[in-house]
Amino acid sequence: MCTLALYLRQFEDYPVVIAANRDEHFSRPTEAPKIWPGDPSILAGKDLTAGGTWLGVNSRGLTAGIVNRRIQIETKTTPRSRGLLCLDILQAATMAEARAALPYEDAGRYQPFLVLVAGAEGACAAYNSASDVERLDLASGLHVFSNTSFTEENGKKLDRARELFTNAGAALAPLLQETASLDSAVGVLHGVLGDHTPVEASDPRSALCVHTPGADYGTVSSSIIFCSRGSDKFDFYYAPGPPCRTEYYPAPSLPIL
Repeated sequence: MCTLALYLRQFEDYPVVIAANRDEHFSRPTEAPKIWPGDPSILAGKDLTAGGTWLGVNSRGLTAGIVNRRIQIETKTTPRSRGLLCLDILQAATMAEARAALPYEDAGRYQPFLVLVAGAEGACAAYNSASDVERLDLASGLHVFSNTSFTEENGKKLDRARELFTNAGAALAPLLQETASLDSAVGVLHGVLGDHTPVEASDPRSALCVHTPGADYGTVSSSIIFCSRGSDKFDFYYAPGPPCRTEYYPAPSLPIL
């Protein structure tokens, strides 16, 4: 996952809205979002190489997503898949349990990550160094993360993403009403996630929707998640390809207990 945006309590009827693009090697196989049995049940895509996930929701009303950060960390052992950490967090029943699942004592077991957790109780983001995990509780508003978050790299991609998602927020406000269809809201976010404008002309990875000609890497899928106030389910939309040329379809329904 390389672009992850959260609108937290910006819309009265939809306190949690997430829009995300997953950038990955095309040769790395995955499954589209499906329901994973367990308690709580999880709705998430699956990385068929390591068995984890990059973004999902669970039946207790939590959502979690993970971003690989573009920075070097010397790990202590053979790194554990970051997608398995995301899956660990999705197995939490409460926000407190999700925070407790962060690898505070084992930060160096993972390659650099940023993980987002959100639910009705609030939201937090966390990222690691070789030995520590820094956790940030998030205030209401728009939060945008990418693989350059909390690194020394140029932040122009993040700046453009924030600008696009801020403008989209103004367009979403009249559309996100509890009785309204979400089709138009999906269309607004679809337009942002499919944006091809690179902020660095020489680096195609600096666009939100990444295409790297001749390389085994780019935007492989995209997701949009809505959680309404008092809702008994998430509305999860998934595009199984780059959003510039792929439509979103509803993922299976997962009731919130």
